[in-house]
Amino acid sequence: MRTRPLPALSPFLLNSVPKSGTNLAIQLLSGVPGLYREDYKHLFEGTKQQLQHHTEMLMALQPNEYIVGHVFYSQHWTDLLNLLKIKMIFIFRDPRDTAVSLAYFMDSEKLKNDPLTRYVQSSRLTIKERLRAIITGVQLPEGPYPNIKDASEIFTLWKCAPSVLPITYEELTASPESRYQACFKMIHFLSGRLWRHREKIAAVNSMMSKYNPSESWTFRKGTAGSWRNEFDEELKHLFKQTAGDLLIELGYEKDKNW
Repeated sequence: MRTRPLPALSPFLLNSVPKSGTNLAIQLLSGVPGLYREDYKHLFEGTKQQLQHHTEMLMALQPNEYIVGHVFYSQHWTDLLNLLKIKMIFIFRDPRDTAVSLAYFMDSEKLKNDPLTRYVQSSRLTIKERLRAIITGVQLPEGPYPNIKDASEIFTLWKCAPSVLPITYEELTASPESRYQACFKMIHFLSGRLWRHREKIAAVNSMMSKYNPSESWTFRKGTAGSWRNEFDEELKHLFKQTAGDLLIELGYEKDKNW
């Protein structure tokens, strides 16, 4: 049977909570025929002051092109995406695992300009002390660093926004079956009726073949639930006090009895 050229996909944004599987999602999307991104293009924070510049970047995107970012939720950005008719794939993760990943990643030179990282490195904090600071927040010379609930919610409010497909890190990593379903959701979300079912299946199979976490420069262990190996009773208590409700809202716990 003669195959037709695939209709181009509209530009979109891959947005994520930091340390939640951004590079794994990029790996998978690299298997989508025709899809591409420019490494130098990225959107960070999305504050009101950046809105004009970010608008110009989004408007310059071409068919089949996507851009990656860690963009805070805001009504300004919601209105912008609606105006430009740009969809978003939003990746998030169990905030406990995000905290652990961040605590270890602070040894990397990649975060040398982050104020919390500078504080952690200059104070020679242990992993537990880092986790305590990440969970409860800390007062830095530059100003207060937010606790894990505030630092997470400024992103996770995207989960329920219009034209946004939420995908969890756990969906991408738990098993080949869950990863396959997540890939199909992404392809169906992006292509809608433009692509035939068999074209979507072929793209998903190609995406699956690109999965290789060890090639990600941010990869450490990547195991969902690894917080259990790092949290003692004190850290559990602090997390429940600070962000227990957030875990319930995101669907990671039913109550605070964990």
